[in-house]
Amino acid sequence: MIIRIPKRIDKTVLLLFMMFLYPAISGYLNKIVSVVIPIDQFVFDIIIWSIIVIWSLAFLIGKIKPKHLAIFVSFALFAFLQWFFANHYVFRLDTLGVLTFSILPAFFIGVSVKIEKNTFEPLYILSIFVLLVSIAYSFYYKTDRNLLSDNMDYAYKVLPAILIITSGIFIKGKKLVSIIFTAVSLVFLLALGTRGPILCYIVFVLFLLIKNIGFKSFTIASFILGIALSLFINSAFYTVPLLRISSKLEDMGFSTRVVEMLLKDELSNANGRDAIQDKLIYEIREEPFEFRGIFSDRTSTVGLVDKVYSTSYESGTYAHNIFIEFLHNYGIVFGTLLLIILLVSVIKLLVGCKKEIFFIAASCICMGFVYLIVSGSYLTEPFFFMMIGLFMNESVYKYPVRLVK
Repeated sequence: MIIRIPKRIDKTVLLLFMMFLYPAISGYLNKIVSVVIPIDQFVFDIIIWSIIVIWSLAFLIGKIKPKHLAIFVSFALFAFLQWFFANHYVFRLDTLGVLTFSILPAFFIGVSVKIEKNTFEPLYILSIFVLLVSIAYSFYYKTDRNLLSDNMDYAYKVLPAILIITSGIFIKGKKLVSIIFTAVSLVFLLALGTRGPILCYIVFVLFLLIKNIGFKSFTIASFILGIALSLFINSAFYTVPLLRISSKLEDMGFSTRVVEMLLKDELSNANGRDAIQDKLIYEIREEPFEFRGIFSDRTSTVGLVDKVYSTSYESGTYAHNIFIEFLHNYGIVFGTLLLIILLVSVIKLLVGCKKEIFFIAASCICMGFVYLIVSGSYLTEPFFFMMIGLFMNESVYKYPVRLVK
């Protein structure tokens, strides 16, 4: 693999790097800078993003249309009015996050990005760099017990780099380098010990397979693989390999949480989210048409105590499910309508997206929608708003799509 350093930095690559790869290494960069100039992580990120936005301002202005600005202003006003008028609502710093880091610049990057055939290569190389830095950092700071603790937050941060690396097998071909780095990245993801990122990874691979081999071939292959997997799981050969894998990973100092949960048949365990979701679902059933406003799930769960897991949510918590969050925030009627529009938009993007930009679209859908089915909140997830931006970006589609006109 020959690494070519471009003479000039493409603004599209720069913005995609900031969205997909920068979060995974921002902490490391901050530690390096703090050796000379002590600086808070939040302030550090603000400065970096400000520099990038100013540098790319001409590029963004040239791509962003008045209708995109109107949508942003409308949502910002919508969010503010809900905070201002809702009697149950108290001000939270999350609101500021919604109007800055989640929407701006994620939404504008989504509507302005224009991927060319030569865009993938630098992102691929940068993703490998981010992966290697992450692994090296983890080895350097390993503890006596485990190389990597169960770290959901960092798993989601490094996941976009892993998705881009995996895309290399489909875009660059089944080259040895692509296969090796994909295998290494997958082991690293497993070692972080969380299920949500692994689910996103599996769905991403399924999207790529469907796009590359077609839905009919994918259905046939899935049927055959499903039968083989069912026979394997119900055989005596299922637990023995997993026990050996778990033992080997433990000897190497890696987290074995995911393998252990698989052996115990606890992969679907909600880990304390049942209490949260049960309370919110009860309120939806009691008052299905109430328009509670954004962050209503946080205020409704203030003081909630989960006796099973001995967890107390003194300041409230999010629903951990985008469907419940929409229905609780906006009521059955308006919430369902929004969810239908969202699902239709996701399908249209997957079906109509150009092949050269598909890895970006699929990554945003996995990080900004699939992830939100099992955790997180759409109001504080940048990839959700970048995905919304892609819905409206006419340059990503193979043919005109009415929804984005």
